[in-house]
Amino acid sequence: MGVFGWPDLIVELDDGIPTLRDISAFVTGLGGYSKERITEETTGAGETTDVHKGIGFEQKGEVELSGPYDDTALGLVAITKGWNDDSGRTLKLTFDGATGADIDTVEVLLKRTQRNPTRGALHQYVVTLQPTGAIT
Repeated sequence: MGVFGWPDLIVELDDGIPTLRDISAFVTGLGGYSKERITEETTGAGETTDVHKGIGFEQKGEVELSGPYDDTALGLVAITKGWNDDSGRTLKLTFDGATGADIDTVEVLLKRTQRNPTRGALHQYVVTLQPTGAIT
C-alpha cells in the first residue's frame, strides 16, 4: 500500500445542478471527517472483562471544509453561499489522488457557514457539512 498526503487529496462537491466540481484548489483544511461503528456493551454476569458487540449502525461526524474566502465561480464559496435549503449534495473525497482506489462519497446537508476575518490575514471561510446516508 502506498503512502498518500495532502497533495493527493481531491475534494469534490456538487453545485446543486448537480454536477460534481473539483474544489480542491479552494480547500486548505478538512476537519472532522470520521466514521464510527456503534457498539453496545453486552457484558454478562460473571464476566471478568467487558464485552462489546456491534449493533450494525455507522455514524458519521460533521465535515468541515475551510479555506481563504474566494468567491471565484465554482469554488467553495460560490457553490455553498446560496445553498440555504434542505437539499442534499454529493461530497466526494479521493484520498489517494489519481489511483482512485480510496474514495468516499456521501450525501451531505449544509449545516453552517462561517466567514472569519482576521487583521493581517485573508478572511477564512468555513463550511460545516452533515453527512446523511451511507458512505459509498
